[in-house]
Amino acid sequence: MDRNNFIANLQNQITQAFSELTGSDKHNVLHSVLHQAMAQWELVSREEFEIHQQVLMRSREKIEALEKRVQVLEANQHNNHNSSTSQTTT
Repeated sequence: MDRNNFIANLQNQITQAFSELTGSDKHNVLHSVLHQAMAQWELVSREEFEIHQQVLMRSREKIEALEKRVQVLEANQHNNHNSSTSQTTT
């Protein structure tokens, strides 16, 4: 379903639901229809998006820290290899 059809379908659902209801029921129906629409398009709430964004940022920070540790370990290994090689040749 393309975006225009989705919006038209959503509008029709809301209009139909509102014509049959009054008062606070409209709020509940609107919430339900929008929730179904979000699920259909696999949308997430702002809160869920921000949580995932924070998890991603922490993961990136951890990856960067691990990359630095690997570089240090590789440099130490390289230095240890060079120093042991030079000791055996002298």
